[in-house]
Amino acid sequence: MKKATQPHEVARQFFQTLVQHQLQVSWGLFSKKTQQEFLNWTLQDLYAQSGNAAKAAQLGIPEVKLMFETNTMDLVIRFWRRFVRQSRAGEFARYGYFDTIEFNGKTAKVEARINYENGQETRVNLVMVDEGGWKLGYLESGLPF
Repeated sequence: MKKATQPHEVARQFFQTLVQHQLQVSWGLFSKKTQQEFLNWTLQDLYAQSGNAAKAAQLGIPEVKLMFETNTMDLVIRFWRRFVRQSRAGEFARYGYFDTIEFNGKTAKVEARINYENGQETRVNLVMVDEGGWKLGYLESGLPF
């Protein structure tokens, strides 16, 4: 897959990597703010679900970040399955059309249109952030999780 350089290309690539189970690539396409929120959520979830094991392993943000970067099976089950379902990644990857509609310095807005086979259409605005390359501000876009 060629390296995406435009905001709408990165948005499309994000959803494609999700459905292709290239989850560590998907992780790298999240904005820093979204990554931090998901790291915090996952760490809290690990302690809530497996407190003794998390304490024994002395899990913190650096360890959880490494888990995302290396695509551990625990996170595939704990985080990614839910995320793929909630984000409607399959719909975006299969039916989505992406257009950059606005640039504003280090941010851009991408309109994602999902055109279903029955003629219905859904439009979603995605916030993209330039962090040495375009990243998807998933949570900044107000998308569900």
